[in-house]
Amino acid sequence: MKKLALLFTLLFLVASGAFAMSVAGTVDEEDNSVAKIEDTTKPGYYDKQLVLARKYYFNGDLTKAEDICDKIVVAEPENEAAAELQNKIVYLKQKEVVYKKNLVDTYYVELRKSVMEGNCYDGVMYLKKIGELEQDDKMNYFTNVLTMEKENIVARFNNKKDKNTFLKSLDAFINEDFVKSTKLLYKLQEKYPQFSIYLSISRAKEFNEENDNRMKYLHKQTVKCLQKNEFVTAKNYAQLLYMMDYNNITAKLLLDQVELEIED
Repeated sequence: MKKLALLFTLLFLVASGAFAMSVAGTVDEEDNSVAKIEDTTKPGYYDKQLVLARKYYFNGDLTKAEDICDKIVVAEPENEAAAELQNKIVYLKQKEVVYKKNLVDTYYVELRKSVMEGNCYDGVMYLKKIGELEQDDKMNYFTNVLTMEKENIVARFNNKKDKNTFLKSLDAFINEDFVKSTKLLYKLQEKYPQFSIYLSISRAKEFNEENDNRMKYLHKQTVKCLQKNEFVTAKNYAQLLYMMDYNNITAKLLLDQVELEIED
């Protein structure tokens, strides 16, 4: 009985300790929550928030930058720097809407051309690009047409292996993995000469992939220069980036950002 009583006592102490820790944890969480609220009243808090907003802004994350600016302007209506950055973000977001609309129109031209030529590869790639920018009823028509085209191609193969190779090459092409699609299309065109045209298209796009690394470098250098207030150099990098791909929305917006900073 004594052993049993001792066991119950130990269990009670353990349970009490766990409860105490749980309560302490809850209080700590509440204290942290209060501390976070109180942080906004500390001198320089919104100055630090503005620095963070600028960091998001120059890195192209306009939504996060705008959220921070909105909070600063509400708390400090007289904060001209935050209001100015907020206006720049609104301007750039409006430009982004226009750029996306123009790019979708360009993609639809290429999509219609691909469908008319029976080019299933380019067709499904442009369909995906459009879907990433907007959704509308026109996509349903082209989706149905391209699905039928794909099924017709699949039906022409003599064996399952070739069908799978075709589907894998199409998937790689859609996801812009042109190195992989080129290798798979090379196998197909050895048995099916009609695939030579798609192989040529994939090879051409594979070559263009080499520009991607240069574009990433130019983007990185532009952002670095912006953060250092070296706006003239930033403009040079941004212009080169834009010239490499006129349809690149990120490049267009980055060039617009540089122009806004130079105007200041």
